[in-house]
Amino acid sequence: MSGEIIKSGIRGVWKALISENLEEALSFYTDDATLTWGQFSFKGIEEIRRWAKELAQHLGKLAFRENELTIEGDKAIQNFTIMFAPPDTFRGIMSGVGLYEFKNGKIQYLKITFFPGYTVVNKEYFELCFTKYELTRSESSSSKAD
Repeated sequence: MSGEIIKSGIRGVWKALISENLEEALSFYTDDATLTWGQFSFKGIEEIRRWAKELAQHLGKLAFRENELTIEGDKAIQNFTIMFAPPDTFRGIMSGVGLYEFKNGKIQYLKITFFPGYTVVNKEYFELCFTKYELTRSESSSSKAD
């Protein structure tokens, strides 16, 4: 499988989640995909749909920055940073890693692990930094493809 297909799928799913386009985000997964977020696992497209809806409800406004993407065969590792702004509460920044496996050009398995802790930021800092975390700016990140 081409590294460009994998890169497009990974970046596409995050772009769709950030723009709150649930159906587009789900189109990047196989019907029987598994997504692991911390200690929780979601199996199949309907459970992943539930996860994505809850993600939007709990984390609110999202911004995403890809720090590094390494692709080998049908697998990829992505280091990233997320900024989040839940409604009526603190705003924060978390860093993590995504481990991806692809099948027929779609995500078959995704394990998302966050590094311990997060940084709480005020509204002004969040708004100032928000545009710097756009996925479209991730094109300048380091990337290794097969």
